[in-house]
Amino acid sequence: MICRVLGPALLLACAFVPSARAQDKPIELGVDGLFALKVNDPTATVLTLPVQRFRIGFPASDRLTVEPAFHVNYFSVGGESAKEFGGELGLLYHFSANSKSSQVFVHPVVGVQIVADGSTETRFGAGAGIGVKVPAGSRLAARLEAAYFHGFKGSAGAASDEIRLSIGLSFFTR
Repeated sequence: MICRVLGPALLLACAFVPSARAQDKPIELGVDGLFALKVNDPTATVLTLPVQRFRIGFPASDRLTVEPAFHVNYFSVGGESAKEFGGELGLLYHFSANSKSSQVFVHPVVGVQIVADGSTETRFGAGAGIGVKVPAGSRLAARLEAAYFHGFKGSAGAASDEIRLSIGLSFFTR
């Protein structure tokens, strides 16, 4: 099940690699920590540090970046456990084309989560965020983002709404 969902998403993301290299723009490799607040019933607070997800940004132009992201989580509460595999595909639109200074960006995203806890459930979602990249050298930047994400109703669970704050590091290939 996981391969049927994440496989095509990974192939789609990798399709942008040749165009990124052809434009001679650096690929962005990043990791993020996350604070998330699920605001509907039942509420939940999640803090995952230092790393919650891994992302790869493929520049499509000076202002637009295609960014797949992946995460794996393991939960254990009161003797019950679950594994969660997730993938997202986002677009970053940078308000400035100058990557040498701070860049404010908007980030619409679609995602899929596969939760395995004895049975398996696949859930889809969509959201958007706004953030800033602050250069910390020629190939390193700090990244801060605030986002909203809506998880659509799954076969075994209700719809969910999250407010997310993430802080991360971006490493550029050149």
